[in-house]
Order: sequence, then C-alpha cells, then structure tokens
Amino acid sequence: MNKRKIINDPVYGFITIANDLVFDLIQHPYFQRLRNIQQLGLSSMVYPGALHTRFQHSLGALHLMRQALDNLKYKGVEIIEGHMMPDHVHLLLSIPPKTSVSSFMGYLKGKSALLIFQRWGNMKFAYILTFIK
Repeated sequence: MNKRKIINDPVYGFITIANDLVFDLIQHPYFQRLRNIQQLGLSSMVYPGALHTRFQHSLGALHLMRQALDNLKYKGVEIIEGHMMPDHVHLLLSIPPKTSVSSFMGYLKGKSALLIFQRWGNMKFAYILTFIK
C-alpha cells in the first residue's frame, strides 16, 4: 500500500508525508490524540478563528524540520548527531568553512516568517478595523 500522503496545512500549505515510518507514526492512536489538545488554550473563546491543535502544530514542525534538513544537505552540512526533545531538536553539525551558521539560521527564520506574512499578512488590518468599528 502506498503510504505517501499530502496534507493541507492551514499555515504552510501542502505538506508531503513521503516516509512510511513517519506516516505510521502519524496514524498511531497516541499521535492522533493530539487532535484533541488545543495549542492556544482558551484563546478560541475570545478569537473564534484561533483554533490550532497540537496535531497541526506537530505537522508544521515536521514540515519546517524537513525544510531545514533539505537546506543543510544542499549546503553540504553533515549531521553528526541529533537528539529529539519534547519541544525542540539538538543537532551536532559539521559545517563547511564556506557556510555561515548565522546566515543559515537567518534564512530559516526569514523563510518561515515570509510564508506566514504572505499567507496571513493582511489579517492584521482586518483585526484593527474590527476594533475601530
């Protein structure tokens, strides 16, 4: 059975699940329970559009990490060791002299900020107009 799936994420658009192991992990009941946990707490009581679950957050984190790893491969950076924590990842990298760590991290932060701004940048004006009325 082909386990390669495409998921439409509200923030990052289409996320491809290309690895069978990752797909099996997402399908596991423990991971599926994340659908019931709100990432933003009770903020949806004040802002009805603020619905974001830990499941969606985890898929977005998967997408960003895949982008980071693809970019590391492209720039010739070798991952020596890695550790996953509940809310972040530790990586020990071998960086070639031609690659700057600060420029790489700036690229990642800038890329995700640009994606969010391109998709939701006009929303700040919608909220301002709502408060003015």
